[in-house]
Amino acid sequence: MVILDILLLLAAGSPASSSTIGRMLDERREAANAARLQINAWVRTSPAPQFGLPPDKFAERLRILVDTPQSLRQGYYPWCLPAAFLNSVLRRFPDKVVGFALDLYTTGRARLGNLAVQMSSRFLTFDFPAEIEKEYQKKLAENESSPEVLTRGRDIFLQAHADWLLLAGIEQLTRPTQAVTGSISDAKDNGHNSSGLGVGTLANDLVNLFMGCGLYASATKLPDGDKQDKQRLVAALSRCKDEEDVCLLSGMLRFIGQGSGGHAVRLVEPPIISPNTANTGSPEKDENVKFKFWSFGFKPGSIDYSKVAFDDLENAFTFAQTREAFGRFLIVRAVPK
Repeated sequence: MVILDILLLLAAGSPASSSTIGRMLDERREAANAARLQINAWVRTSPAPQFGLPPDKFAERLRILVDTPQSLRQGYYPWCLPAAFLNSVLRRFPDKVVGFALDLYTTGRARLGNLAVQMSSRFLTFDFPAEIEKEYQKKLAENESSPEVLTRGRDIFLQAHADWLLLAGIEQLTRPTQAVTGSISDAKDNGHNSSGLGVGTLANDLVNLFMGCGLYASATKLPDGDKQDKQRLVAALSRCKDEEDVCLLSGMLRFIGQGSGGHAVRLVEPPIISPNTANTGSPEKDENVKFKFWSFGFKPGSIDYSKVAFDDLENAFTFAQTREAFGRFLIVRAVPK
């Protein structure tokens, strides 16, 4: 079966050639170097502190995100869609993200490609560290997890103050008529996982972000027919590591076997399709799709890792679904320019 999958992949359109991959790596290195130069030049201007975040700490975090996009942290906020989008853009266009970040920090207004955002006055004065501490104390009081796990989470999120600012900017782009205030309650009540907003809305907003920024030649949802046809599914996902950014959207349960609400992730590498032991006579039920995806930007302590594998280097999870269940994911493919 593995050999068959390889043949299907080759027949359907192979992944990027070595020359294409080399060119893309060169472009990423150049963009990363340009991003570092932007950060260094900005620091030399002695910018005033904003958001309760010292400029040197902000610059230090941006350098980390440029070098390791997979370290972008979503934190306590239900901003999986901004995280999936920003992680994709960071790994290809770090210079564009850094320009966006520096302007957002300095003025509260910024552009990411063709997308322009302005944060509310309430957001500009919001106390992020105090909000994280309040949430931490709440979780402690409710015995949501062990004190050690909760303390680790709090400390990780406090280190990701810059991440919160960038993700809030992306979240604001998807809520142009409603101001992002910065609070966790606002993110839960008015964000993408609020009542009445489904996974379909997530997918549409993700397509709009990819296309609206002007950095991608195309962004489309994979048709149901392509998801149900094994050869076309393999072909569609074969380029997710190098040539394209591919995001999966569904209920949290389908990603880690627990949880609720819609979720968006970035596919890290082409999935592996292999037979399972169901023996139902239906190919869609008798094959599993093993897929690796980036999400959260750290290793949460609340997940059952006997069911989900975790890659510490990539901050990526590996889970498996039957091919029938995998076909129910909404899949967004974005092709960079």
